Amino acid sequence: MIGTQIGNVLKKVTRVLSRMSTRQAVVRTKDYKLHGLNEGPNTCATLGRHDALKYYHQMQAIRYMENRIESITNNIVHLCIGQEACCVGVQAGLKVNDTIIGSYRNHGWSYVRGTPVRTIVAEILGRKTGSCGGRGGSKHCIGPNFYAIQTAIVGAQVPVGAGFAFAMKYSACRDDISTVILGDGAANQGQVYETFRMTEIGRASCRERV
Repeated sequence: MIGTQIGNVLKKVTRVLSRMSTRQAVVRTKDYKLHGLNEGPNTCATLGRHDALKYYHQMQAIRYMENRIESITNNIVHLCIGQEACCVGVQAGLKVNDTIIGSYRNHGWSYVRGTPVRTIVAEILGRKTGSCGGRGGSKHCIGPNFYAIQTAIVGAQVPVGAGFAFAMKYSACRDDISTVILGDGAANQGQVYETFRMTEIGRASCRERV
């Protein structure tokens, strides 16, 4: 039901946006402050119409899904309302085999990694058709190469992400990327900085994707 409603909303949005004459947009950012680097990321990016529509669809779908989830359940859920662009933007720069390790507010991340809305909602409602068979709930909405590490330890997902990175380095998947999602609540945790140091010493981040 929710998936059908989201589809109807996005169809209307598509009809409106398809009438726009602009084919691409150029986005410029300020120069980045660098440490230990000779040059930083590109400060100019071009966004085509097709990708713009795709990203907008994804953000709208996540927002609508989260609003509907909030209205149909009395259980404890960690919504990612307001964080839609984070999910869509990070996913836009990743490949299929790259991994994302998150903690709280996972619904949007699970969606952009390919989990259907119906499956996400089923998991939150405790139904067997959910991504974890209804046993994980809102805290464990996993998806293809997306892992929700939600424990009582704040920032516990960061060392796990480093483990994925080292596994990629030592295997044939040396071009894959391990992405860890964390918030400001984890920014002062000791294991986060210990992991940063460990990955630097072990050179887990030894490749740059072009």
